[in-house]
Amino acid sequence: MQIKYTQVTDGSTIKTTEYLDDFQYENQLLQFFPHAEGYVRVTTNSINPTNPQYSYNYAYNYTDHLGNIRLTYAKDPQSGNLKVMEENHYYPFGLKHQNYTSAASLDFQEQLAAWGVILAPVSNNPFKYKYNGKELQDELGLGLYDYGARLYDPALGRWSVPDPLAEKFYPSSPYSYTVNNPVLLNDPDGRDWAITFQKDDNGKWNINITVNAAVVNNSDKKIDIKNYIKEQTAQFERIFSYNSDEFCISATMNLRAVDSEDDVKGSEHLIAIGNPSGFGENEAGNSDIGGLRVDMNSKYINEDGTTEANHALSHEVGHTGGLIHPFEDPKSVGFYDGYSPFTGYRTKEAPLYNQLLGVDVKTNFMSYPQKYYNINASTKAGMELKKVFANPGTATIGQLGAIFKYYNSGLLNKDNR
Repeated sequence: MQIKYTQVTDGSTIKTTEYLDDFQYENQLLQFFPHAEGYVRVTTNSINPTNPQYSYNYAYNYTDHLGNIRLTYAKDPQSGNLKVMEENHYYPFGLKHQNYTSAASLDFQEQLAAWGVILAPVSNNPFKYKYNGKELQDELGLGLYDYGARLYDPALGRWSVPDPLAEKFYPSSPYSYTVNNPVLLNDPDGRDWAITFQKDDNGKWNINITVNAAVVNNSDKKIDIKNYIKEQTAQFERIFSYNSDEFCISATMNLRAVDSEDDVKGSEHLIAIGNPSGFGENEAGNSDIGGLRVDMNSKYINEDGTTEANHALSHEVGHTGGLIHPFEDPKSVGFYDGYSPFTGYRTKEAPLYNQLLGVDVKTNFMSYPQKYYNINASTKAGMELKKVFANPGTATIGQLGAIFKYYNSGLLNKDNR
């Protein structure tokens, strides 16, 4: 649990805000918690912290491609119609257009007697998540956004402290926001999957997917890591690229060798090669959905850095992008959301979206081809299986679209290294 202290403007009271598994408390009283499309505003009917009584009101957020919360709306309990609670319009670097503030905000509190029910008021709403979906720190009138590692000033379009990953982006100022291109990019702390969108003069979208990663050999096997990087980078870029009349998607993996896990920088993915004893039978690798760590089995990597299981690393990186096995059919996807000594391993559920559309479960890189072929290499089916492992199918537009959605929802790049 993270605790943050802020002081109100009268200078006499300390307000304690507590963040616990996305449930936000103020002075030990629950304020709100998220749902898939917004949040649930909580009204405290009893102020006894040991036995509070709550009532709830659902609010829904409309966000743009950068994660900016542009519109918040709720159902008017009296008329049954949707009403605007808050409307946000931003200058490119995040400063809000004050003149566009909606006058249609609901004041549930005024209607309590007429409706005969207790509803959460929207006035003095503690839900401060706005530009890029980040929390606005409005104490002392500073108007800074909390991105985790740094505070951002939308009035200046600059960070308040240098970029901790400045050495990776040395041509740019360590204080600049999104290399001065906030219309196409956002710069949240702790991300490594990076996706950019740009439409050309002919209306075609050019999309780039970038994954920065470091690979370390923790196994007892001597492996030509340089050649492994060359082989797997080529596979990743082939698998995650896509071209059509409407889209051109190019994938880039910046994979480098390190001597120790301690040498991994910032929010890089960690590709850790380990001994077979750390894996299950026939397990080439494993990873958490949405996480930054990938563990690979040295058993399936040759000493010269080549591997017959060329699907394996891209398969595991696909998991970190939110992809599941095509032969599964869950109602939702559980993303890694941290570890707590109180609750253990945590996940955050998100909709499945359309990632299973158009997938050939026998040849797709996210599948297990051996589920559909006889593994006996001397048979025709066994030889076909080896071809699939060596040259796996590419990602479909449904899978790529799901990665884009999860990325913009802030579900990727959770640090589990």
